[in-house]
Amino acid sequence: MKKISLMLYCIVLLMLAGCGGGAGSPDVGSNSNATNSSASVSKGTVAKTVAGTSGQEITVNNVTYRTDSATVTRNGDDAVNNDLKPGMQVKITGSHDGSNGSATRVEIEGQLEGTAGQIDAINNTFVLLGQTVVVNNQTVFEGIAGIASLASGQRVEVYGLPDSNGTVVATRVESKDSKPQDSSPETLYISGSISGLDSAGKTFSIGTIAVNYSTATLPVQTLANGLMVSVQGILVNGVLKATGIRSRDDHVEQGKAELEGLVSGYDVAAGTFTLNSQQVKITSATIYEKGVVNDIANGVKVEVKGSVVNGILTASRVEIDREHGYTAPQPVTPVTPVTPVTPVTPVPSVTPVTPVTPVAPALDGAALYAQYCTGCHGSGKRGKSASATQNAINSNRGGMGFLSTLTPGEIAAIAAW
Repeated sequence: MKKISLMLYCIVLLMLAGCGGGAGSPDVGSNSNATNSSASVSKGTVAKTVAGTSGQEITVNNVTYRTDSATVTRNGDDAVNNDLKPGMQVKITGSHDGSNGSATRVEIEGQLEGTAGQIDAINNTFVLLGQTVVVNNQTVFEGIAGIASLASGQRVEVYGLPDSNGTVVATRVESKDSKPQDSSPETLYISGSISGLDSAGKTFSIGTIAVNYSTATLPVQTLANGLMVSVQGILVNGVLKATGIRSRDDHVEQGKAELEGLVSGYDVAAGTFTLNSQQVKITSATIYEKGVVNDIANGVKVEVKGSVVNGILTASRVEIDREHGYTAPQPVTPVTPVTPVTPVTPVPSVTPVTPVTPVAPALDGAALYAQYCTGCHGSGKRGKSASATQNAINSNRGGMGFLSTLTPGEIAAIAAW
């Protein structure tokens, strides 16, 4: 009997363990319990950060990731979970089930840091290291009440979504004026695409900023025009003397991915566009949220989910946010002034002249008789009427039929003579 009771007790314990009961079991619905998780890469804006029951958590692209066990970096340097703040741009490597996930690596990437200028609080823009920064009602400000409180020359760090022309839609603007200062020049950084590379002179440009990299620590990738990089250095006489360069051309090659960014290079016919350095392909099977395919255009903010094969992300779902993107103003083609026309003096109307019918010259009966008749009738054969002469011609009397070419007028002139 005791053996049976012991066996029943063991069976009950096993059943409880299989149901997830008992002390120390994971909370139902926690990120660690996601049964349908799959590996993925997610790039986007941190919507919120919380210290959850299962550890530090952040929400990116509508997925909440646990990050307490993740490796965290910030602009290439080691960081900690507490450095993660709303509005930051991050790249998450990990897995999720569509709602919850677990991150193994979180890379925080700012866009640029420097002193603000050309502040336009009406149009919500300012300029930082030659790049136009646009803020909107989704921009998170820290240490600043908003763009109306931003002062010219104030040092700020900007996180955001760049477009192909160098404009940045800011997702976070963080004041850096409170950081300790010393007599050494301030270190700044800027991110963007390399142009005008001069390998011999060790220079290139990012937007309107000239960069000298003669003493900089270089990335593993070979520098080339079009390569996305982040450059850290000191601004000297308008030139950024680089101390370090990191590649930002970290597009996904294979696997599942979720990316947020501004559309650029949109080819309507091919159904392709680029988010930063990632090529995206839309198909007839793509599902659209908060819009339709015709809403996609350069500068529009989108969130794309899908699978990457050979570096191309085929979108299974596209969420469109036209309100918080940025469409660059189209240049207005100047109108060529029209040369004034000298008015034409009106010509007085002229009454048309009725053409005069030309008068036929009078026929010379004597001359006609001498030409056609004297050969047979001599110079004195006259007195025949026109009708008698015509009848003689018509009947070929005396061989006069050869005169059939004479007109009635000529015959009348002969008769009248």
